[in-house]
Amino acid sequence: PPNLGYVGVTYVFHFDGLTWGPAEILQASDASESATFGRSIATDGTTLAVGAPGRSLGQGGVYVFANGVGGWTQTQMITPTDVIQARAFGISVDVSGDYLVVGAENDDQLGPYAGAAYVFKRVGGVWTQQTKLTASDAEGGGGSTESYAAHFGLSVGIDGNRIVVGAHGQD
Repeated sequence: PPNLGYVGVTYVFHFDGLTWGPAEILQASDASESATFGRSIATDGTTLAVGAPGRSLGQGGVYVFANGVGGWTQTQMITPTDVIQARAFGISVDVSGDYLVVGAENDDQLGPYAGAAYVFKRVGGVWTQQTKLTASDAEGGGGSTESYAAHFGLSVGIDGNRIVVGAHGQD
């Protein structure tokens, strides 16, 4: 679960052909709300996605940055269309071209802590939610315990037209 006590930053390093050196330190535009900013990160070309699963007391969020002449600039902050607290949206992120996948390991649509992954598509520079993925055999934890929870979405990956989602609690 996200640690709600830390705001977080993301460090960007640049390779000049010989060595890696620091280039920028990125922070969310709403830093006071963005607990755990940098818990997950993914980059593809000039796009950087930074997860903050502790944002808004565990609701979560993902910050998207674009790299241009002046460096990295935040272009959007993403939340799912079915926002509910304590989902940990942004616990994992991955980006490939115009698609972004975001894990929410505590999503409770199919049971406590069952989890979900959200797919976003960039059109005209704006990221819009396309779909929500859940496990076909989803299993949530009982009551206040997480002992049997699937946590689908703890890890995500995307490459072209393939998405993979980890569920470390599935039995």
